Amino acid sequence: MPNRLRGGFLLILCLILSTFPASAQTSASVSLSTPNKDSFPRITAYLDIHDSQGNFFYDLAPEQVTVLEDGLPLPVTRIEQLCLGVQFVVAINPGPSFGIRNSQAVSRYDLLKGSLKSWANNRLGSNIDDWSLIITDGPAVSHVTRPKDWLDVLETEQVDPRTAIPNIDTLFHAISLAADQLIRPGMGRTVLYITIPPEGNSDQTLENVVSQAKEQGISINVWMVS
Repeated sequence: MPNRLRGGFLLILCLILSTFPASAQTSASVSLSTPNKDSFPRITAYLDIHDSQGNFFYDLAPEQVTVLEDGLPLPVTRIEQLCLGVQFVVAINPGPSFGIRNSQAVSRYDLLKGSLKSWANNRLGSNIDDWSLIITDGPAVSHVTRPKDWLDVLETEQVDPRTAIPNIDTLFHAISLAADQLIRPGMGRTVLYITIPPEGNSDQTLENVVSQAKEQGISINVWMVS
């Protein structure tokens, strides 16, 4: 920060991601947003901290945080924990393995959708998150705040996984949706990608996906149906 801002104080707002548990990580992760100077001399920023298991770090005290300006420490006046929601995209890329049935004649695809419906039903009445759903060669819904609108599409879709042709473009589309402008600052961005195992020489394609997601701060969780 330029010297003229010295003497201001920093209010750090912690971000809670309201979504599926994050994947295990090899080390702790810390993300700090660009400071907001609109209310100068009060300067605010969002701080997102997870431990090595991907769990959100709760109960952070102001004295545990050091803010440096030109190498000099500034006092942290307050840390406030907020639940700001998440821009959440489910991308389903079905294929023949989704159509395999168990001894009760229930397909893997139906089991997956049942789990998603059960989870989404528990979110009914909440409008804190931004919901999107993409299904390869199927219906889609983008950026709705009511879980019911998202559920309606999932419950009425009629894709036959036995004849479905998977397409990794579904994942690229999901990342693009997750990267769209947030309805409120500080929200998380997450994609849940449900797919058959990748086929052929897709390493370079997947590297491009990872690179794009990292640039946009998007977490990708993968459910693979082999």
